[in-house]
Amino acid sequence: MITKKQVIALLIVLFVPLMSYSVTNDEIANKALEYNGVTFSTWQQGQCKTFVQNVVRWAGGPEIGAGYKECYEIAGREINSSEAVRGDIIQVSSDTKPETDDSKVHTAIVLQNYGSGNYQVVDSNFVPPYGLTVAIHDWNPLAKASAGFSPHFYRVGVVPIGLYPNGTTNQAILTRYNQSAQEGHPLGDPINNNFNAPQEGTEYVHNWNGVILQDFYGENTRFYHGYTSIILNPEGTQAHLLKEGFWDCYTSNDGSVEYGAPFTEEITARYANSPFIQIGDYVQADNEIVVQKFQRVGTTDFTGKRTLVYNKARGGDARRFPVGEFSIGSDRSEDGVQWYVTVDDNPANDKPWPKAGVLTPTGRWFTKAIKDGQRYNFVCHDSYGNRRWGEGFTAAITEGNSQWAEPG
Repeated sequence: MITKKQVIALLIVLFVPLMSYSVTNDEIANKALEYNGVTFSTWQQGQCKTFVQNVVRWAGGPEIGAGYKECYEIAGREINSSEAVRGDIIQVSSDTKPETDDSKVHTAIVLQNYGSGNYQVVDSNFVPPYGLTVAIHDWNPLAKASAGFSPHFYRVGVVPIGLYPNGTTNQAILTRYNQSAQEGHPLGDPINNNFNAPQEGTEYVHNWNGVILQDFYGENTRFYHGYTSIILNPEGTQAHLLKEGFWDCYTSNDGSVEYGAPFTEEITARYANSPFIQIGDYVQADNEIVVQKFQRVGTTDFTGKRTLVYNKARGGDARRFPVGEFSIGSDRSEDGVQWYVTVDDNPANDKPWPKAGVLTPTGRWFTKAIKDGQRYNFVCHDSYGNRRWGEGFTAAITEGNSQWAEPG
């Protein structure tokens, strides 16, 4: 598994070109469509390659130089034919002399990928009578290429947020991306973060072992590093942000399999008193912690829930272990009551819950999750420190906010 230090080193090599992009694929395609039906008066404007060069520049993108291969690799990168989406470039060039001009060479901008090698494109100097006219048409560049010539696919823009390879948009991911920007944390551009095998990754919304997500990198996220992912919840109805230490932990531990899809954002709260906390535990009573909860793919009950935890009092890496969540409100108690959790038969050993001085309603508190056979026994005290007979309840507090309570 690649380390975080290697990730940072790879960033320098892999993402400098990406961060220089100033145009999206949609902007390239939209600019090309402005010229649909236009007939240029000179070859300097109306040749197929020149038209594409101009469109990218007019849209605010990089300069594409002369030739038919290296110029695209400098301005962007080559992609697979199946990856091509609106705004990508198709370049048919010679197999043996890819930089050489020829009447069989052609350049077009993708408008839609139909699959099976078929595309809708916009280009110049292609549709009969082969004048310098811009037109929209369907094209299978592999089937139509002459012997000794092959199509190549290039990207010099940025893939739109929330986009699937088939051109449809995941609205939940787009909404969460925009929300993060509104909160002062712009996430940057979609990236392929499969550093070990880039050919197996993608910038698009994709399925990683049943988890639907899109990955991003930005220099100005205001997080401690710029890598993030937006992931659909298990029901596919909402998307959640994965960032910082939780992103590190998730991506370093095959998170799609080990943890699944998040069903919460990060939640910050304090850790309540508990008779089950031990001296060596990562989290101690009253520590402020951050958690994010996940549901493993293929599971629906609490046994498939997973929780990542970061202890703000200790720092260091995030960890994965069960954390419960509990509160005492008007359904269990009148206001202004201090509750306790029993340790043994002696009321003097009862622990104030969630801490001394926090009276009902307590609000949200994280609590150490129980194991089989354990229970939280909640009681009240009278003015003498004795347990008030008949007032109390027992609660099972388990991972993933799955819990039940009954009279004590």
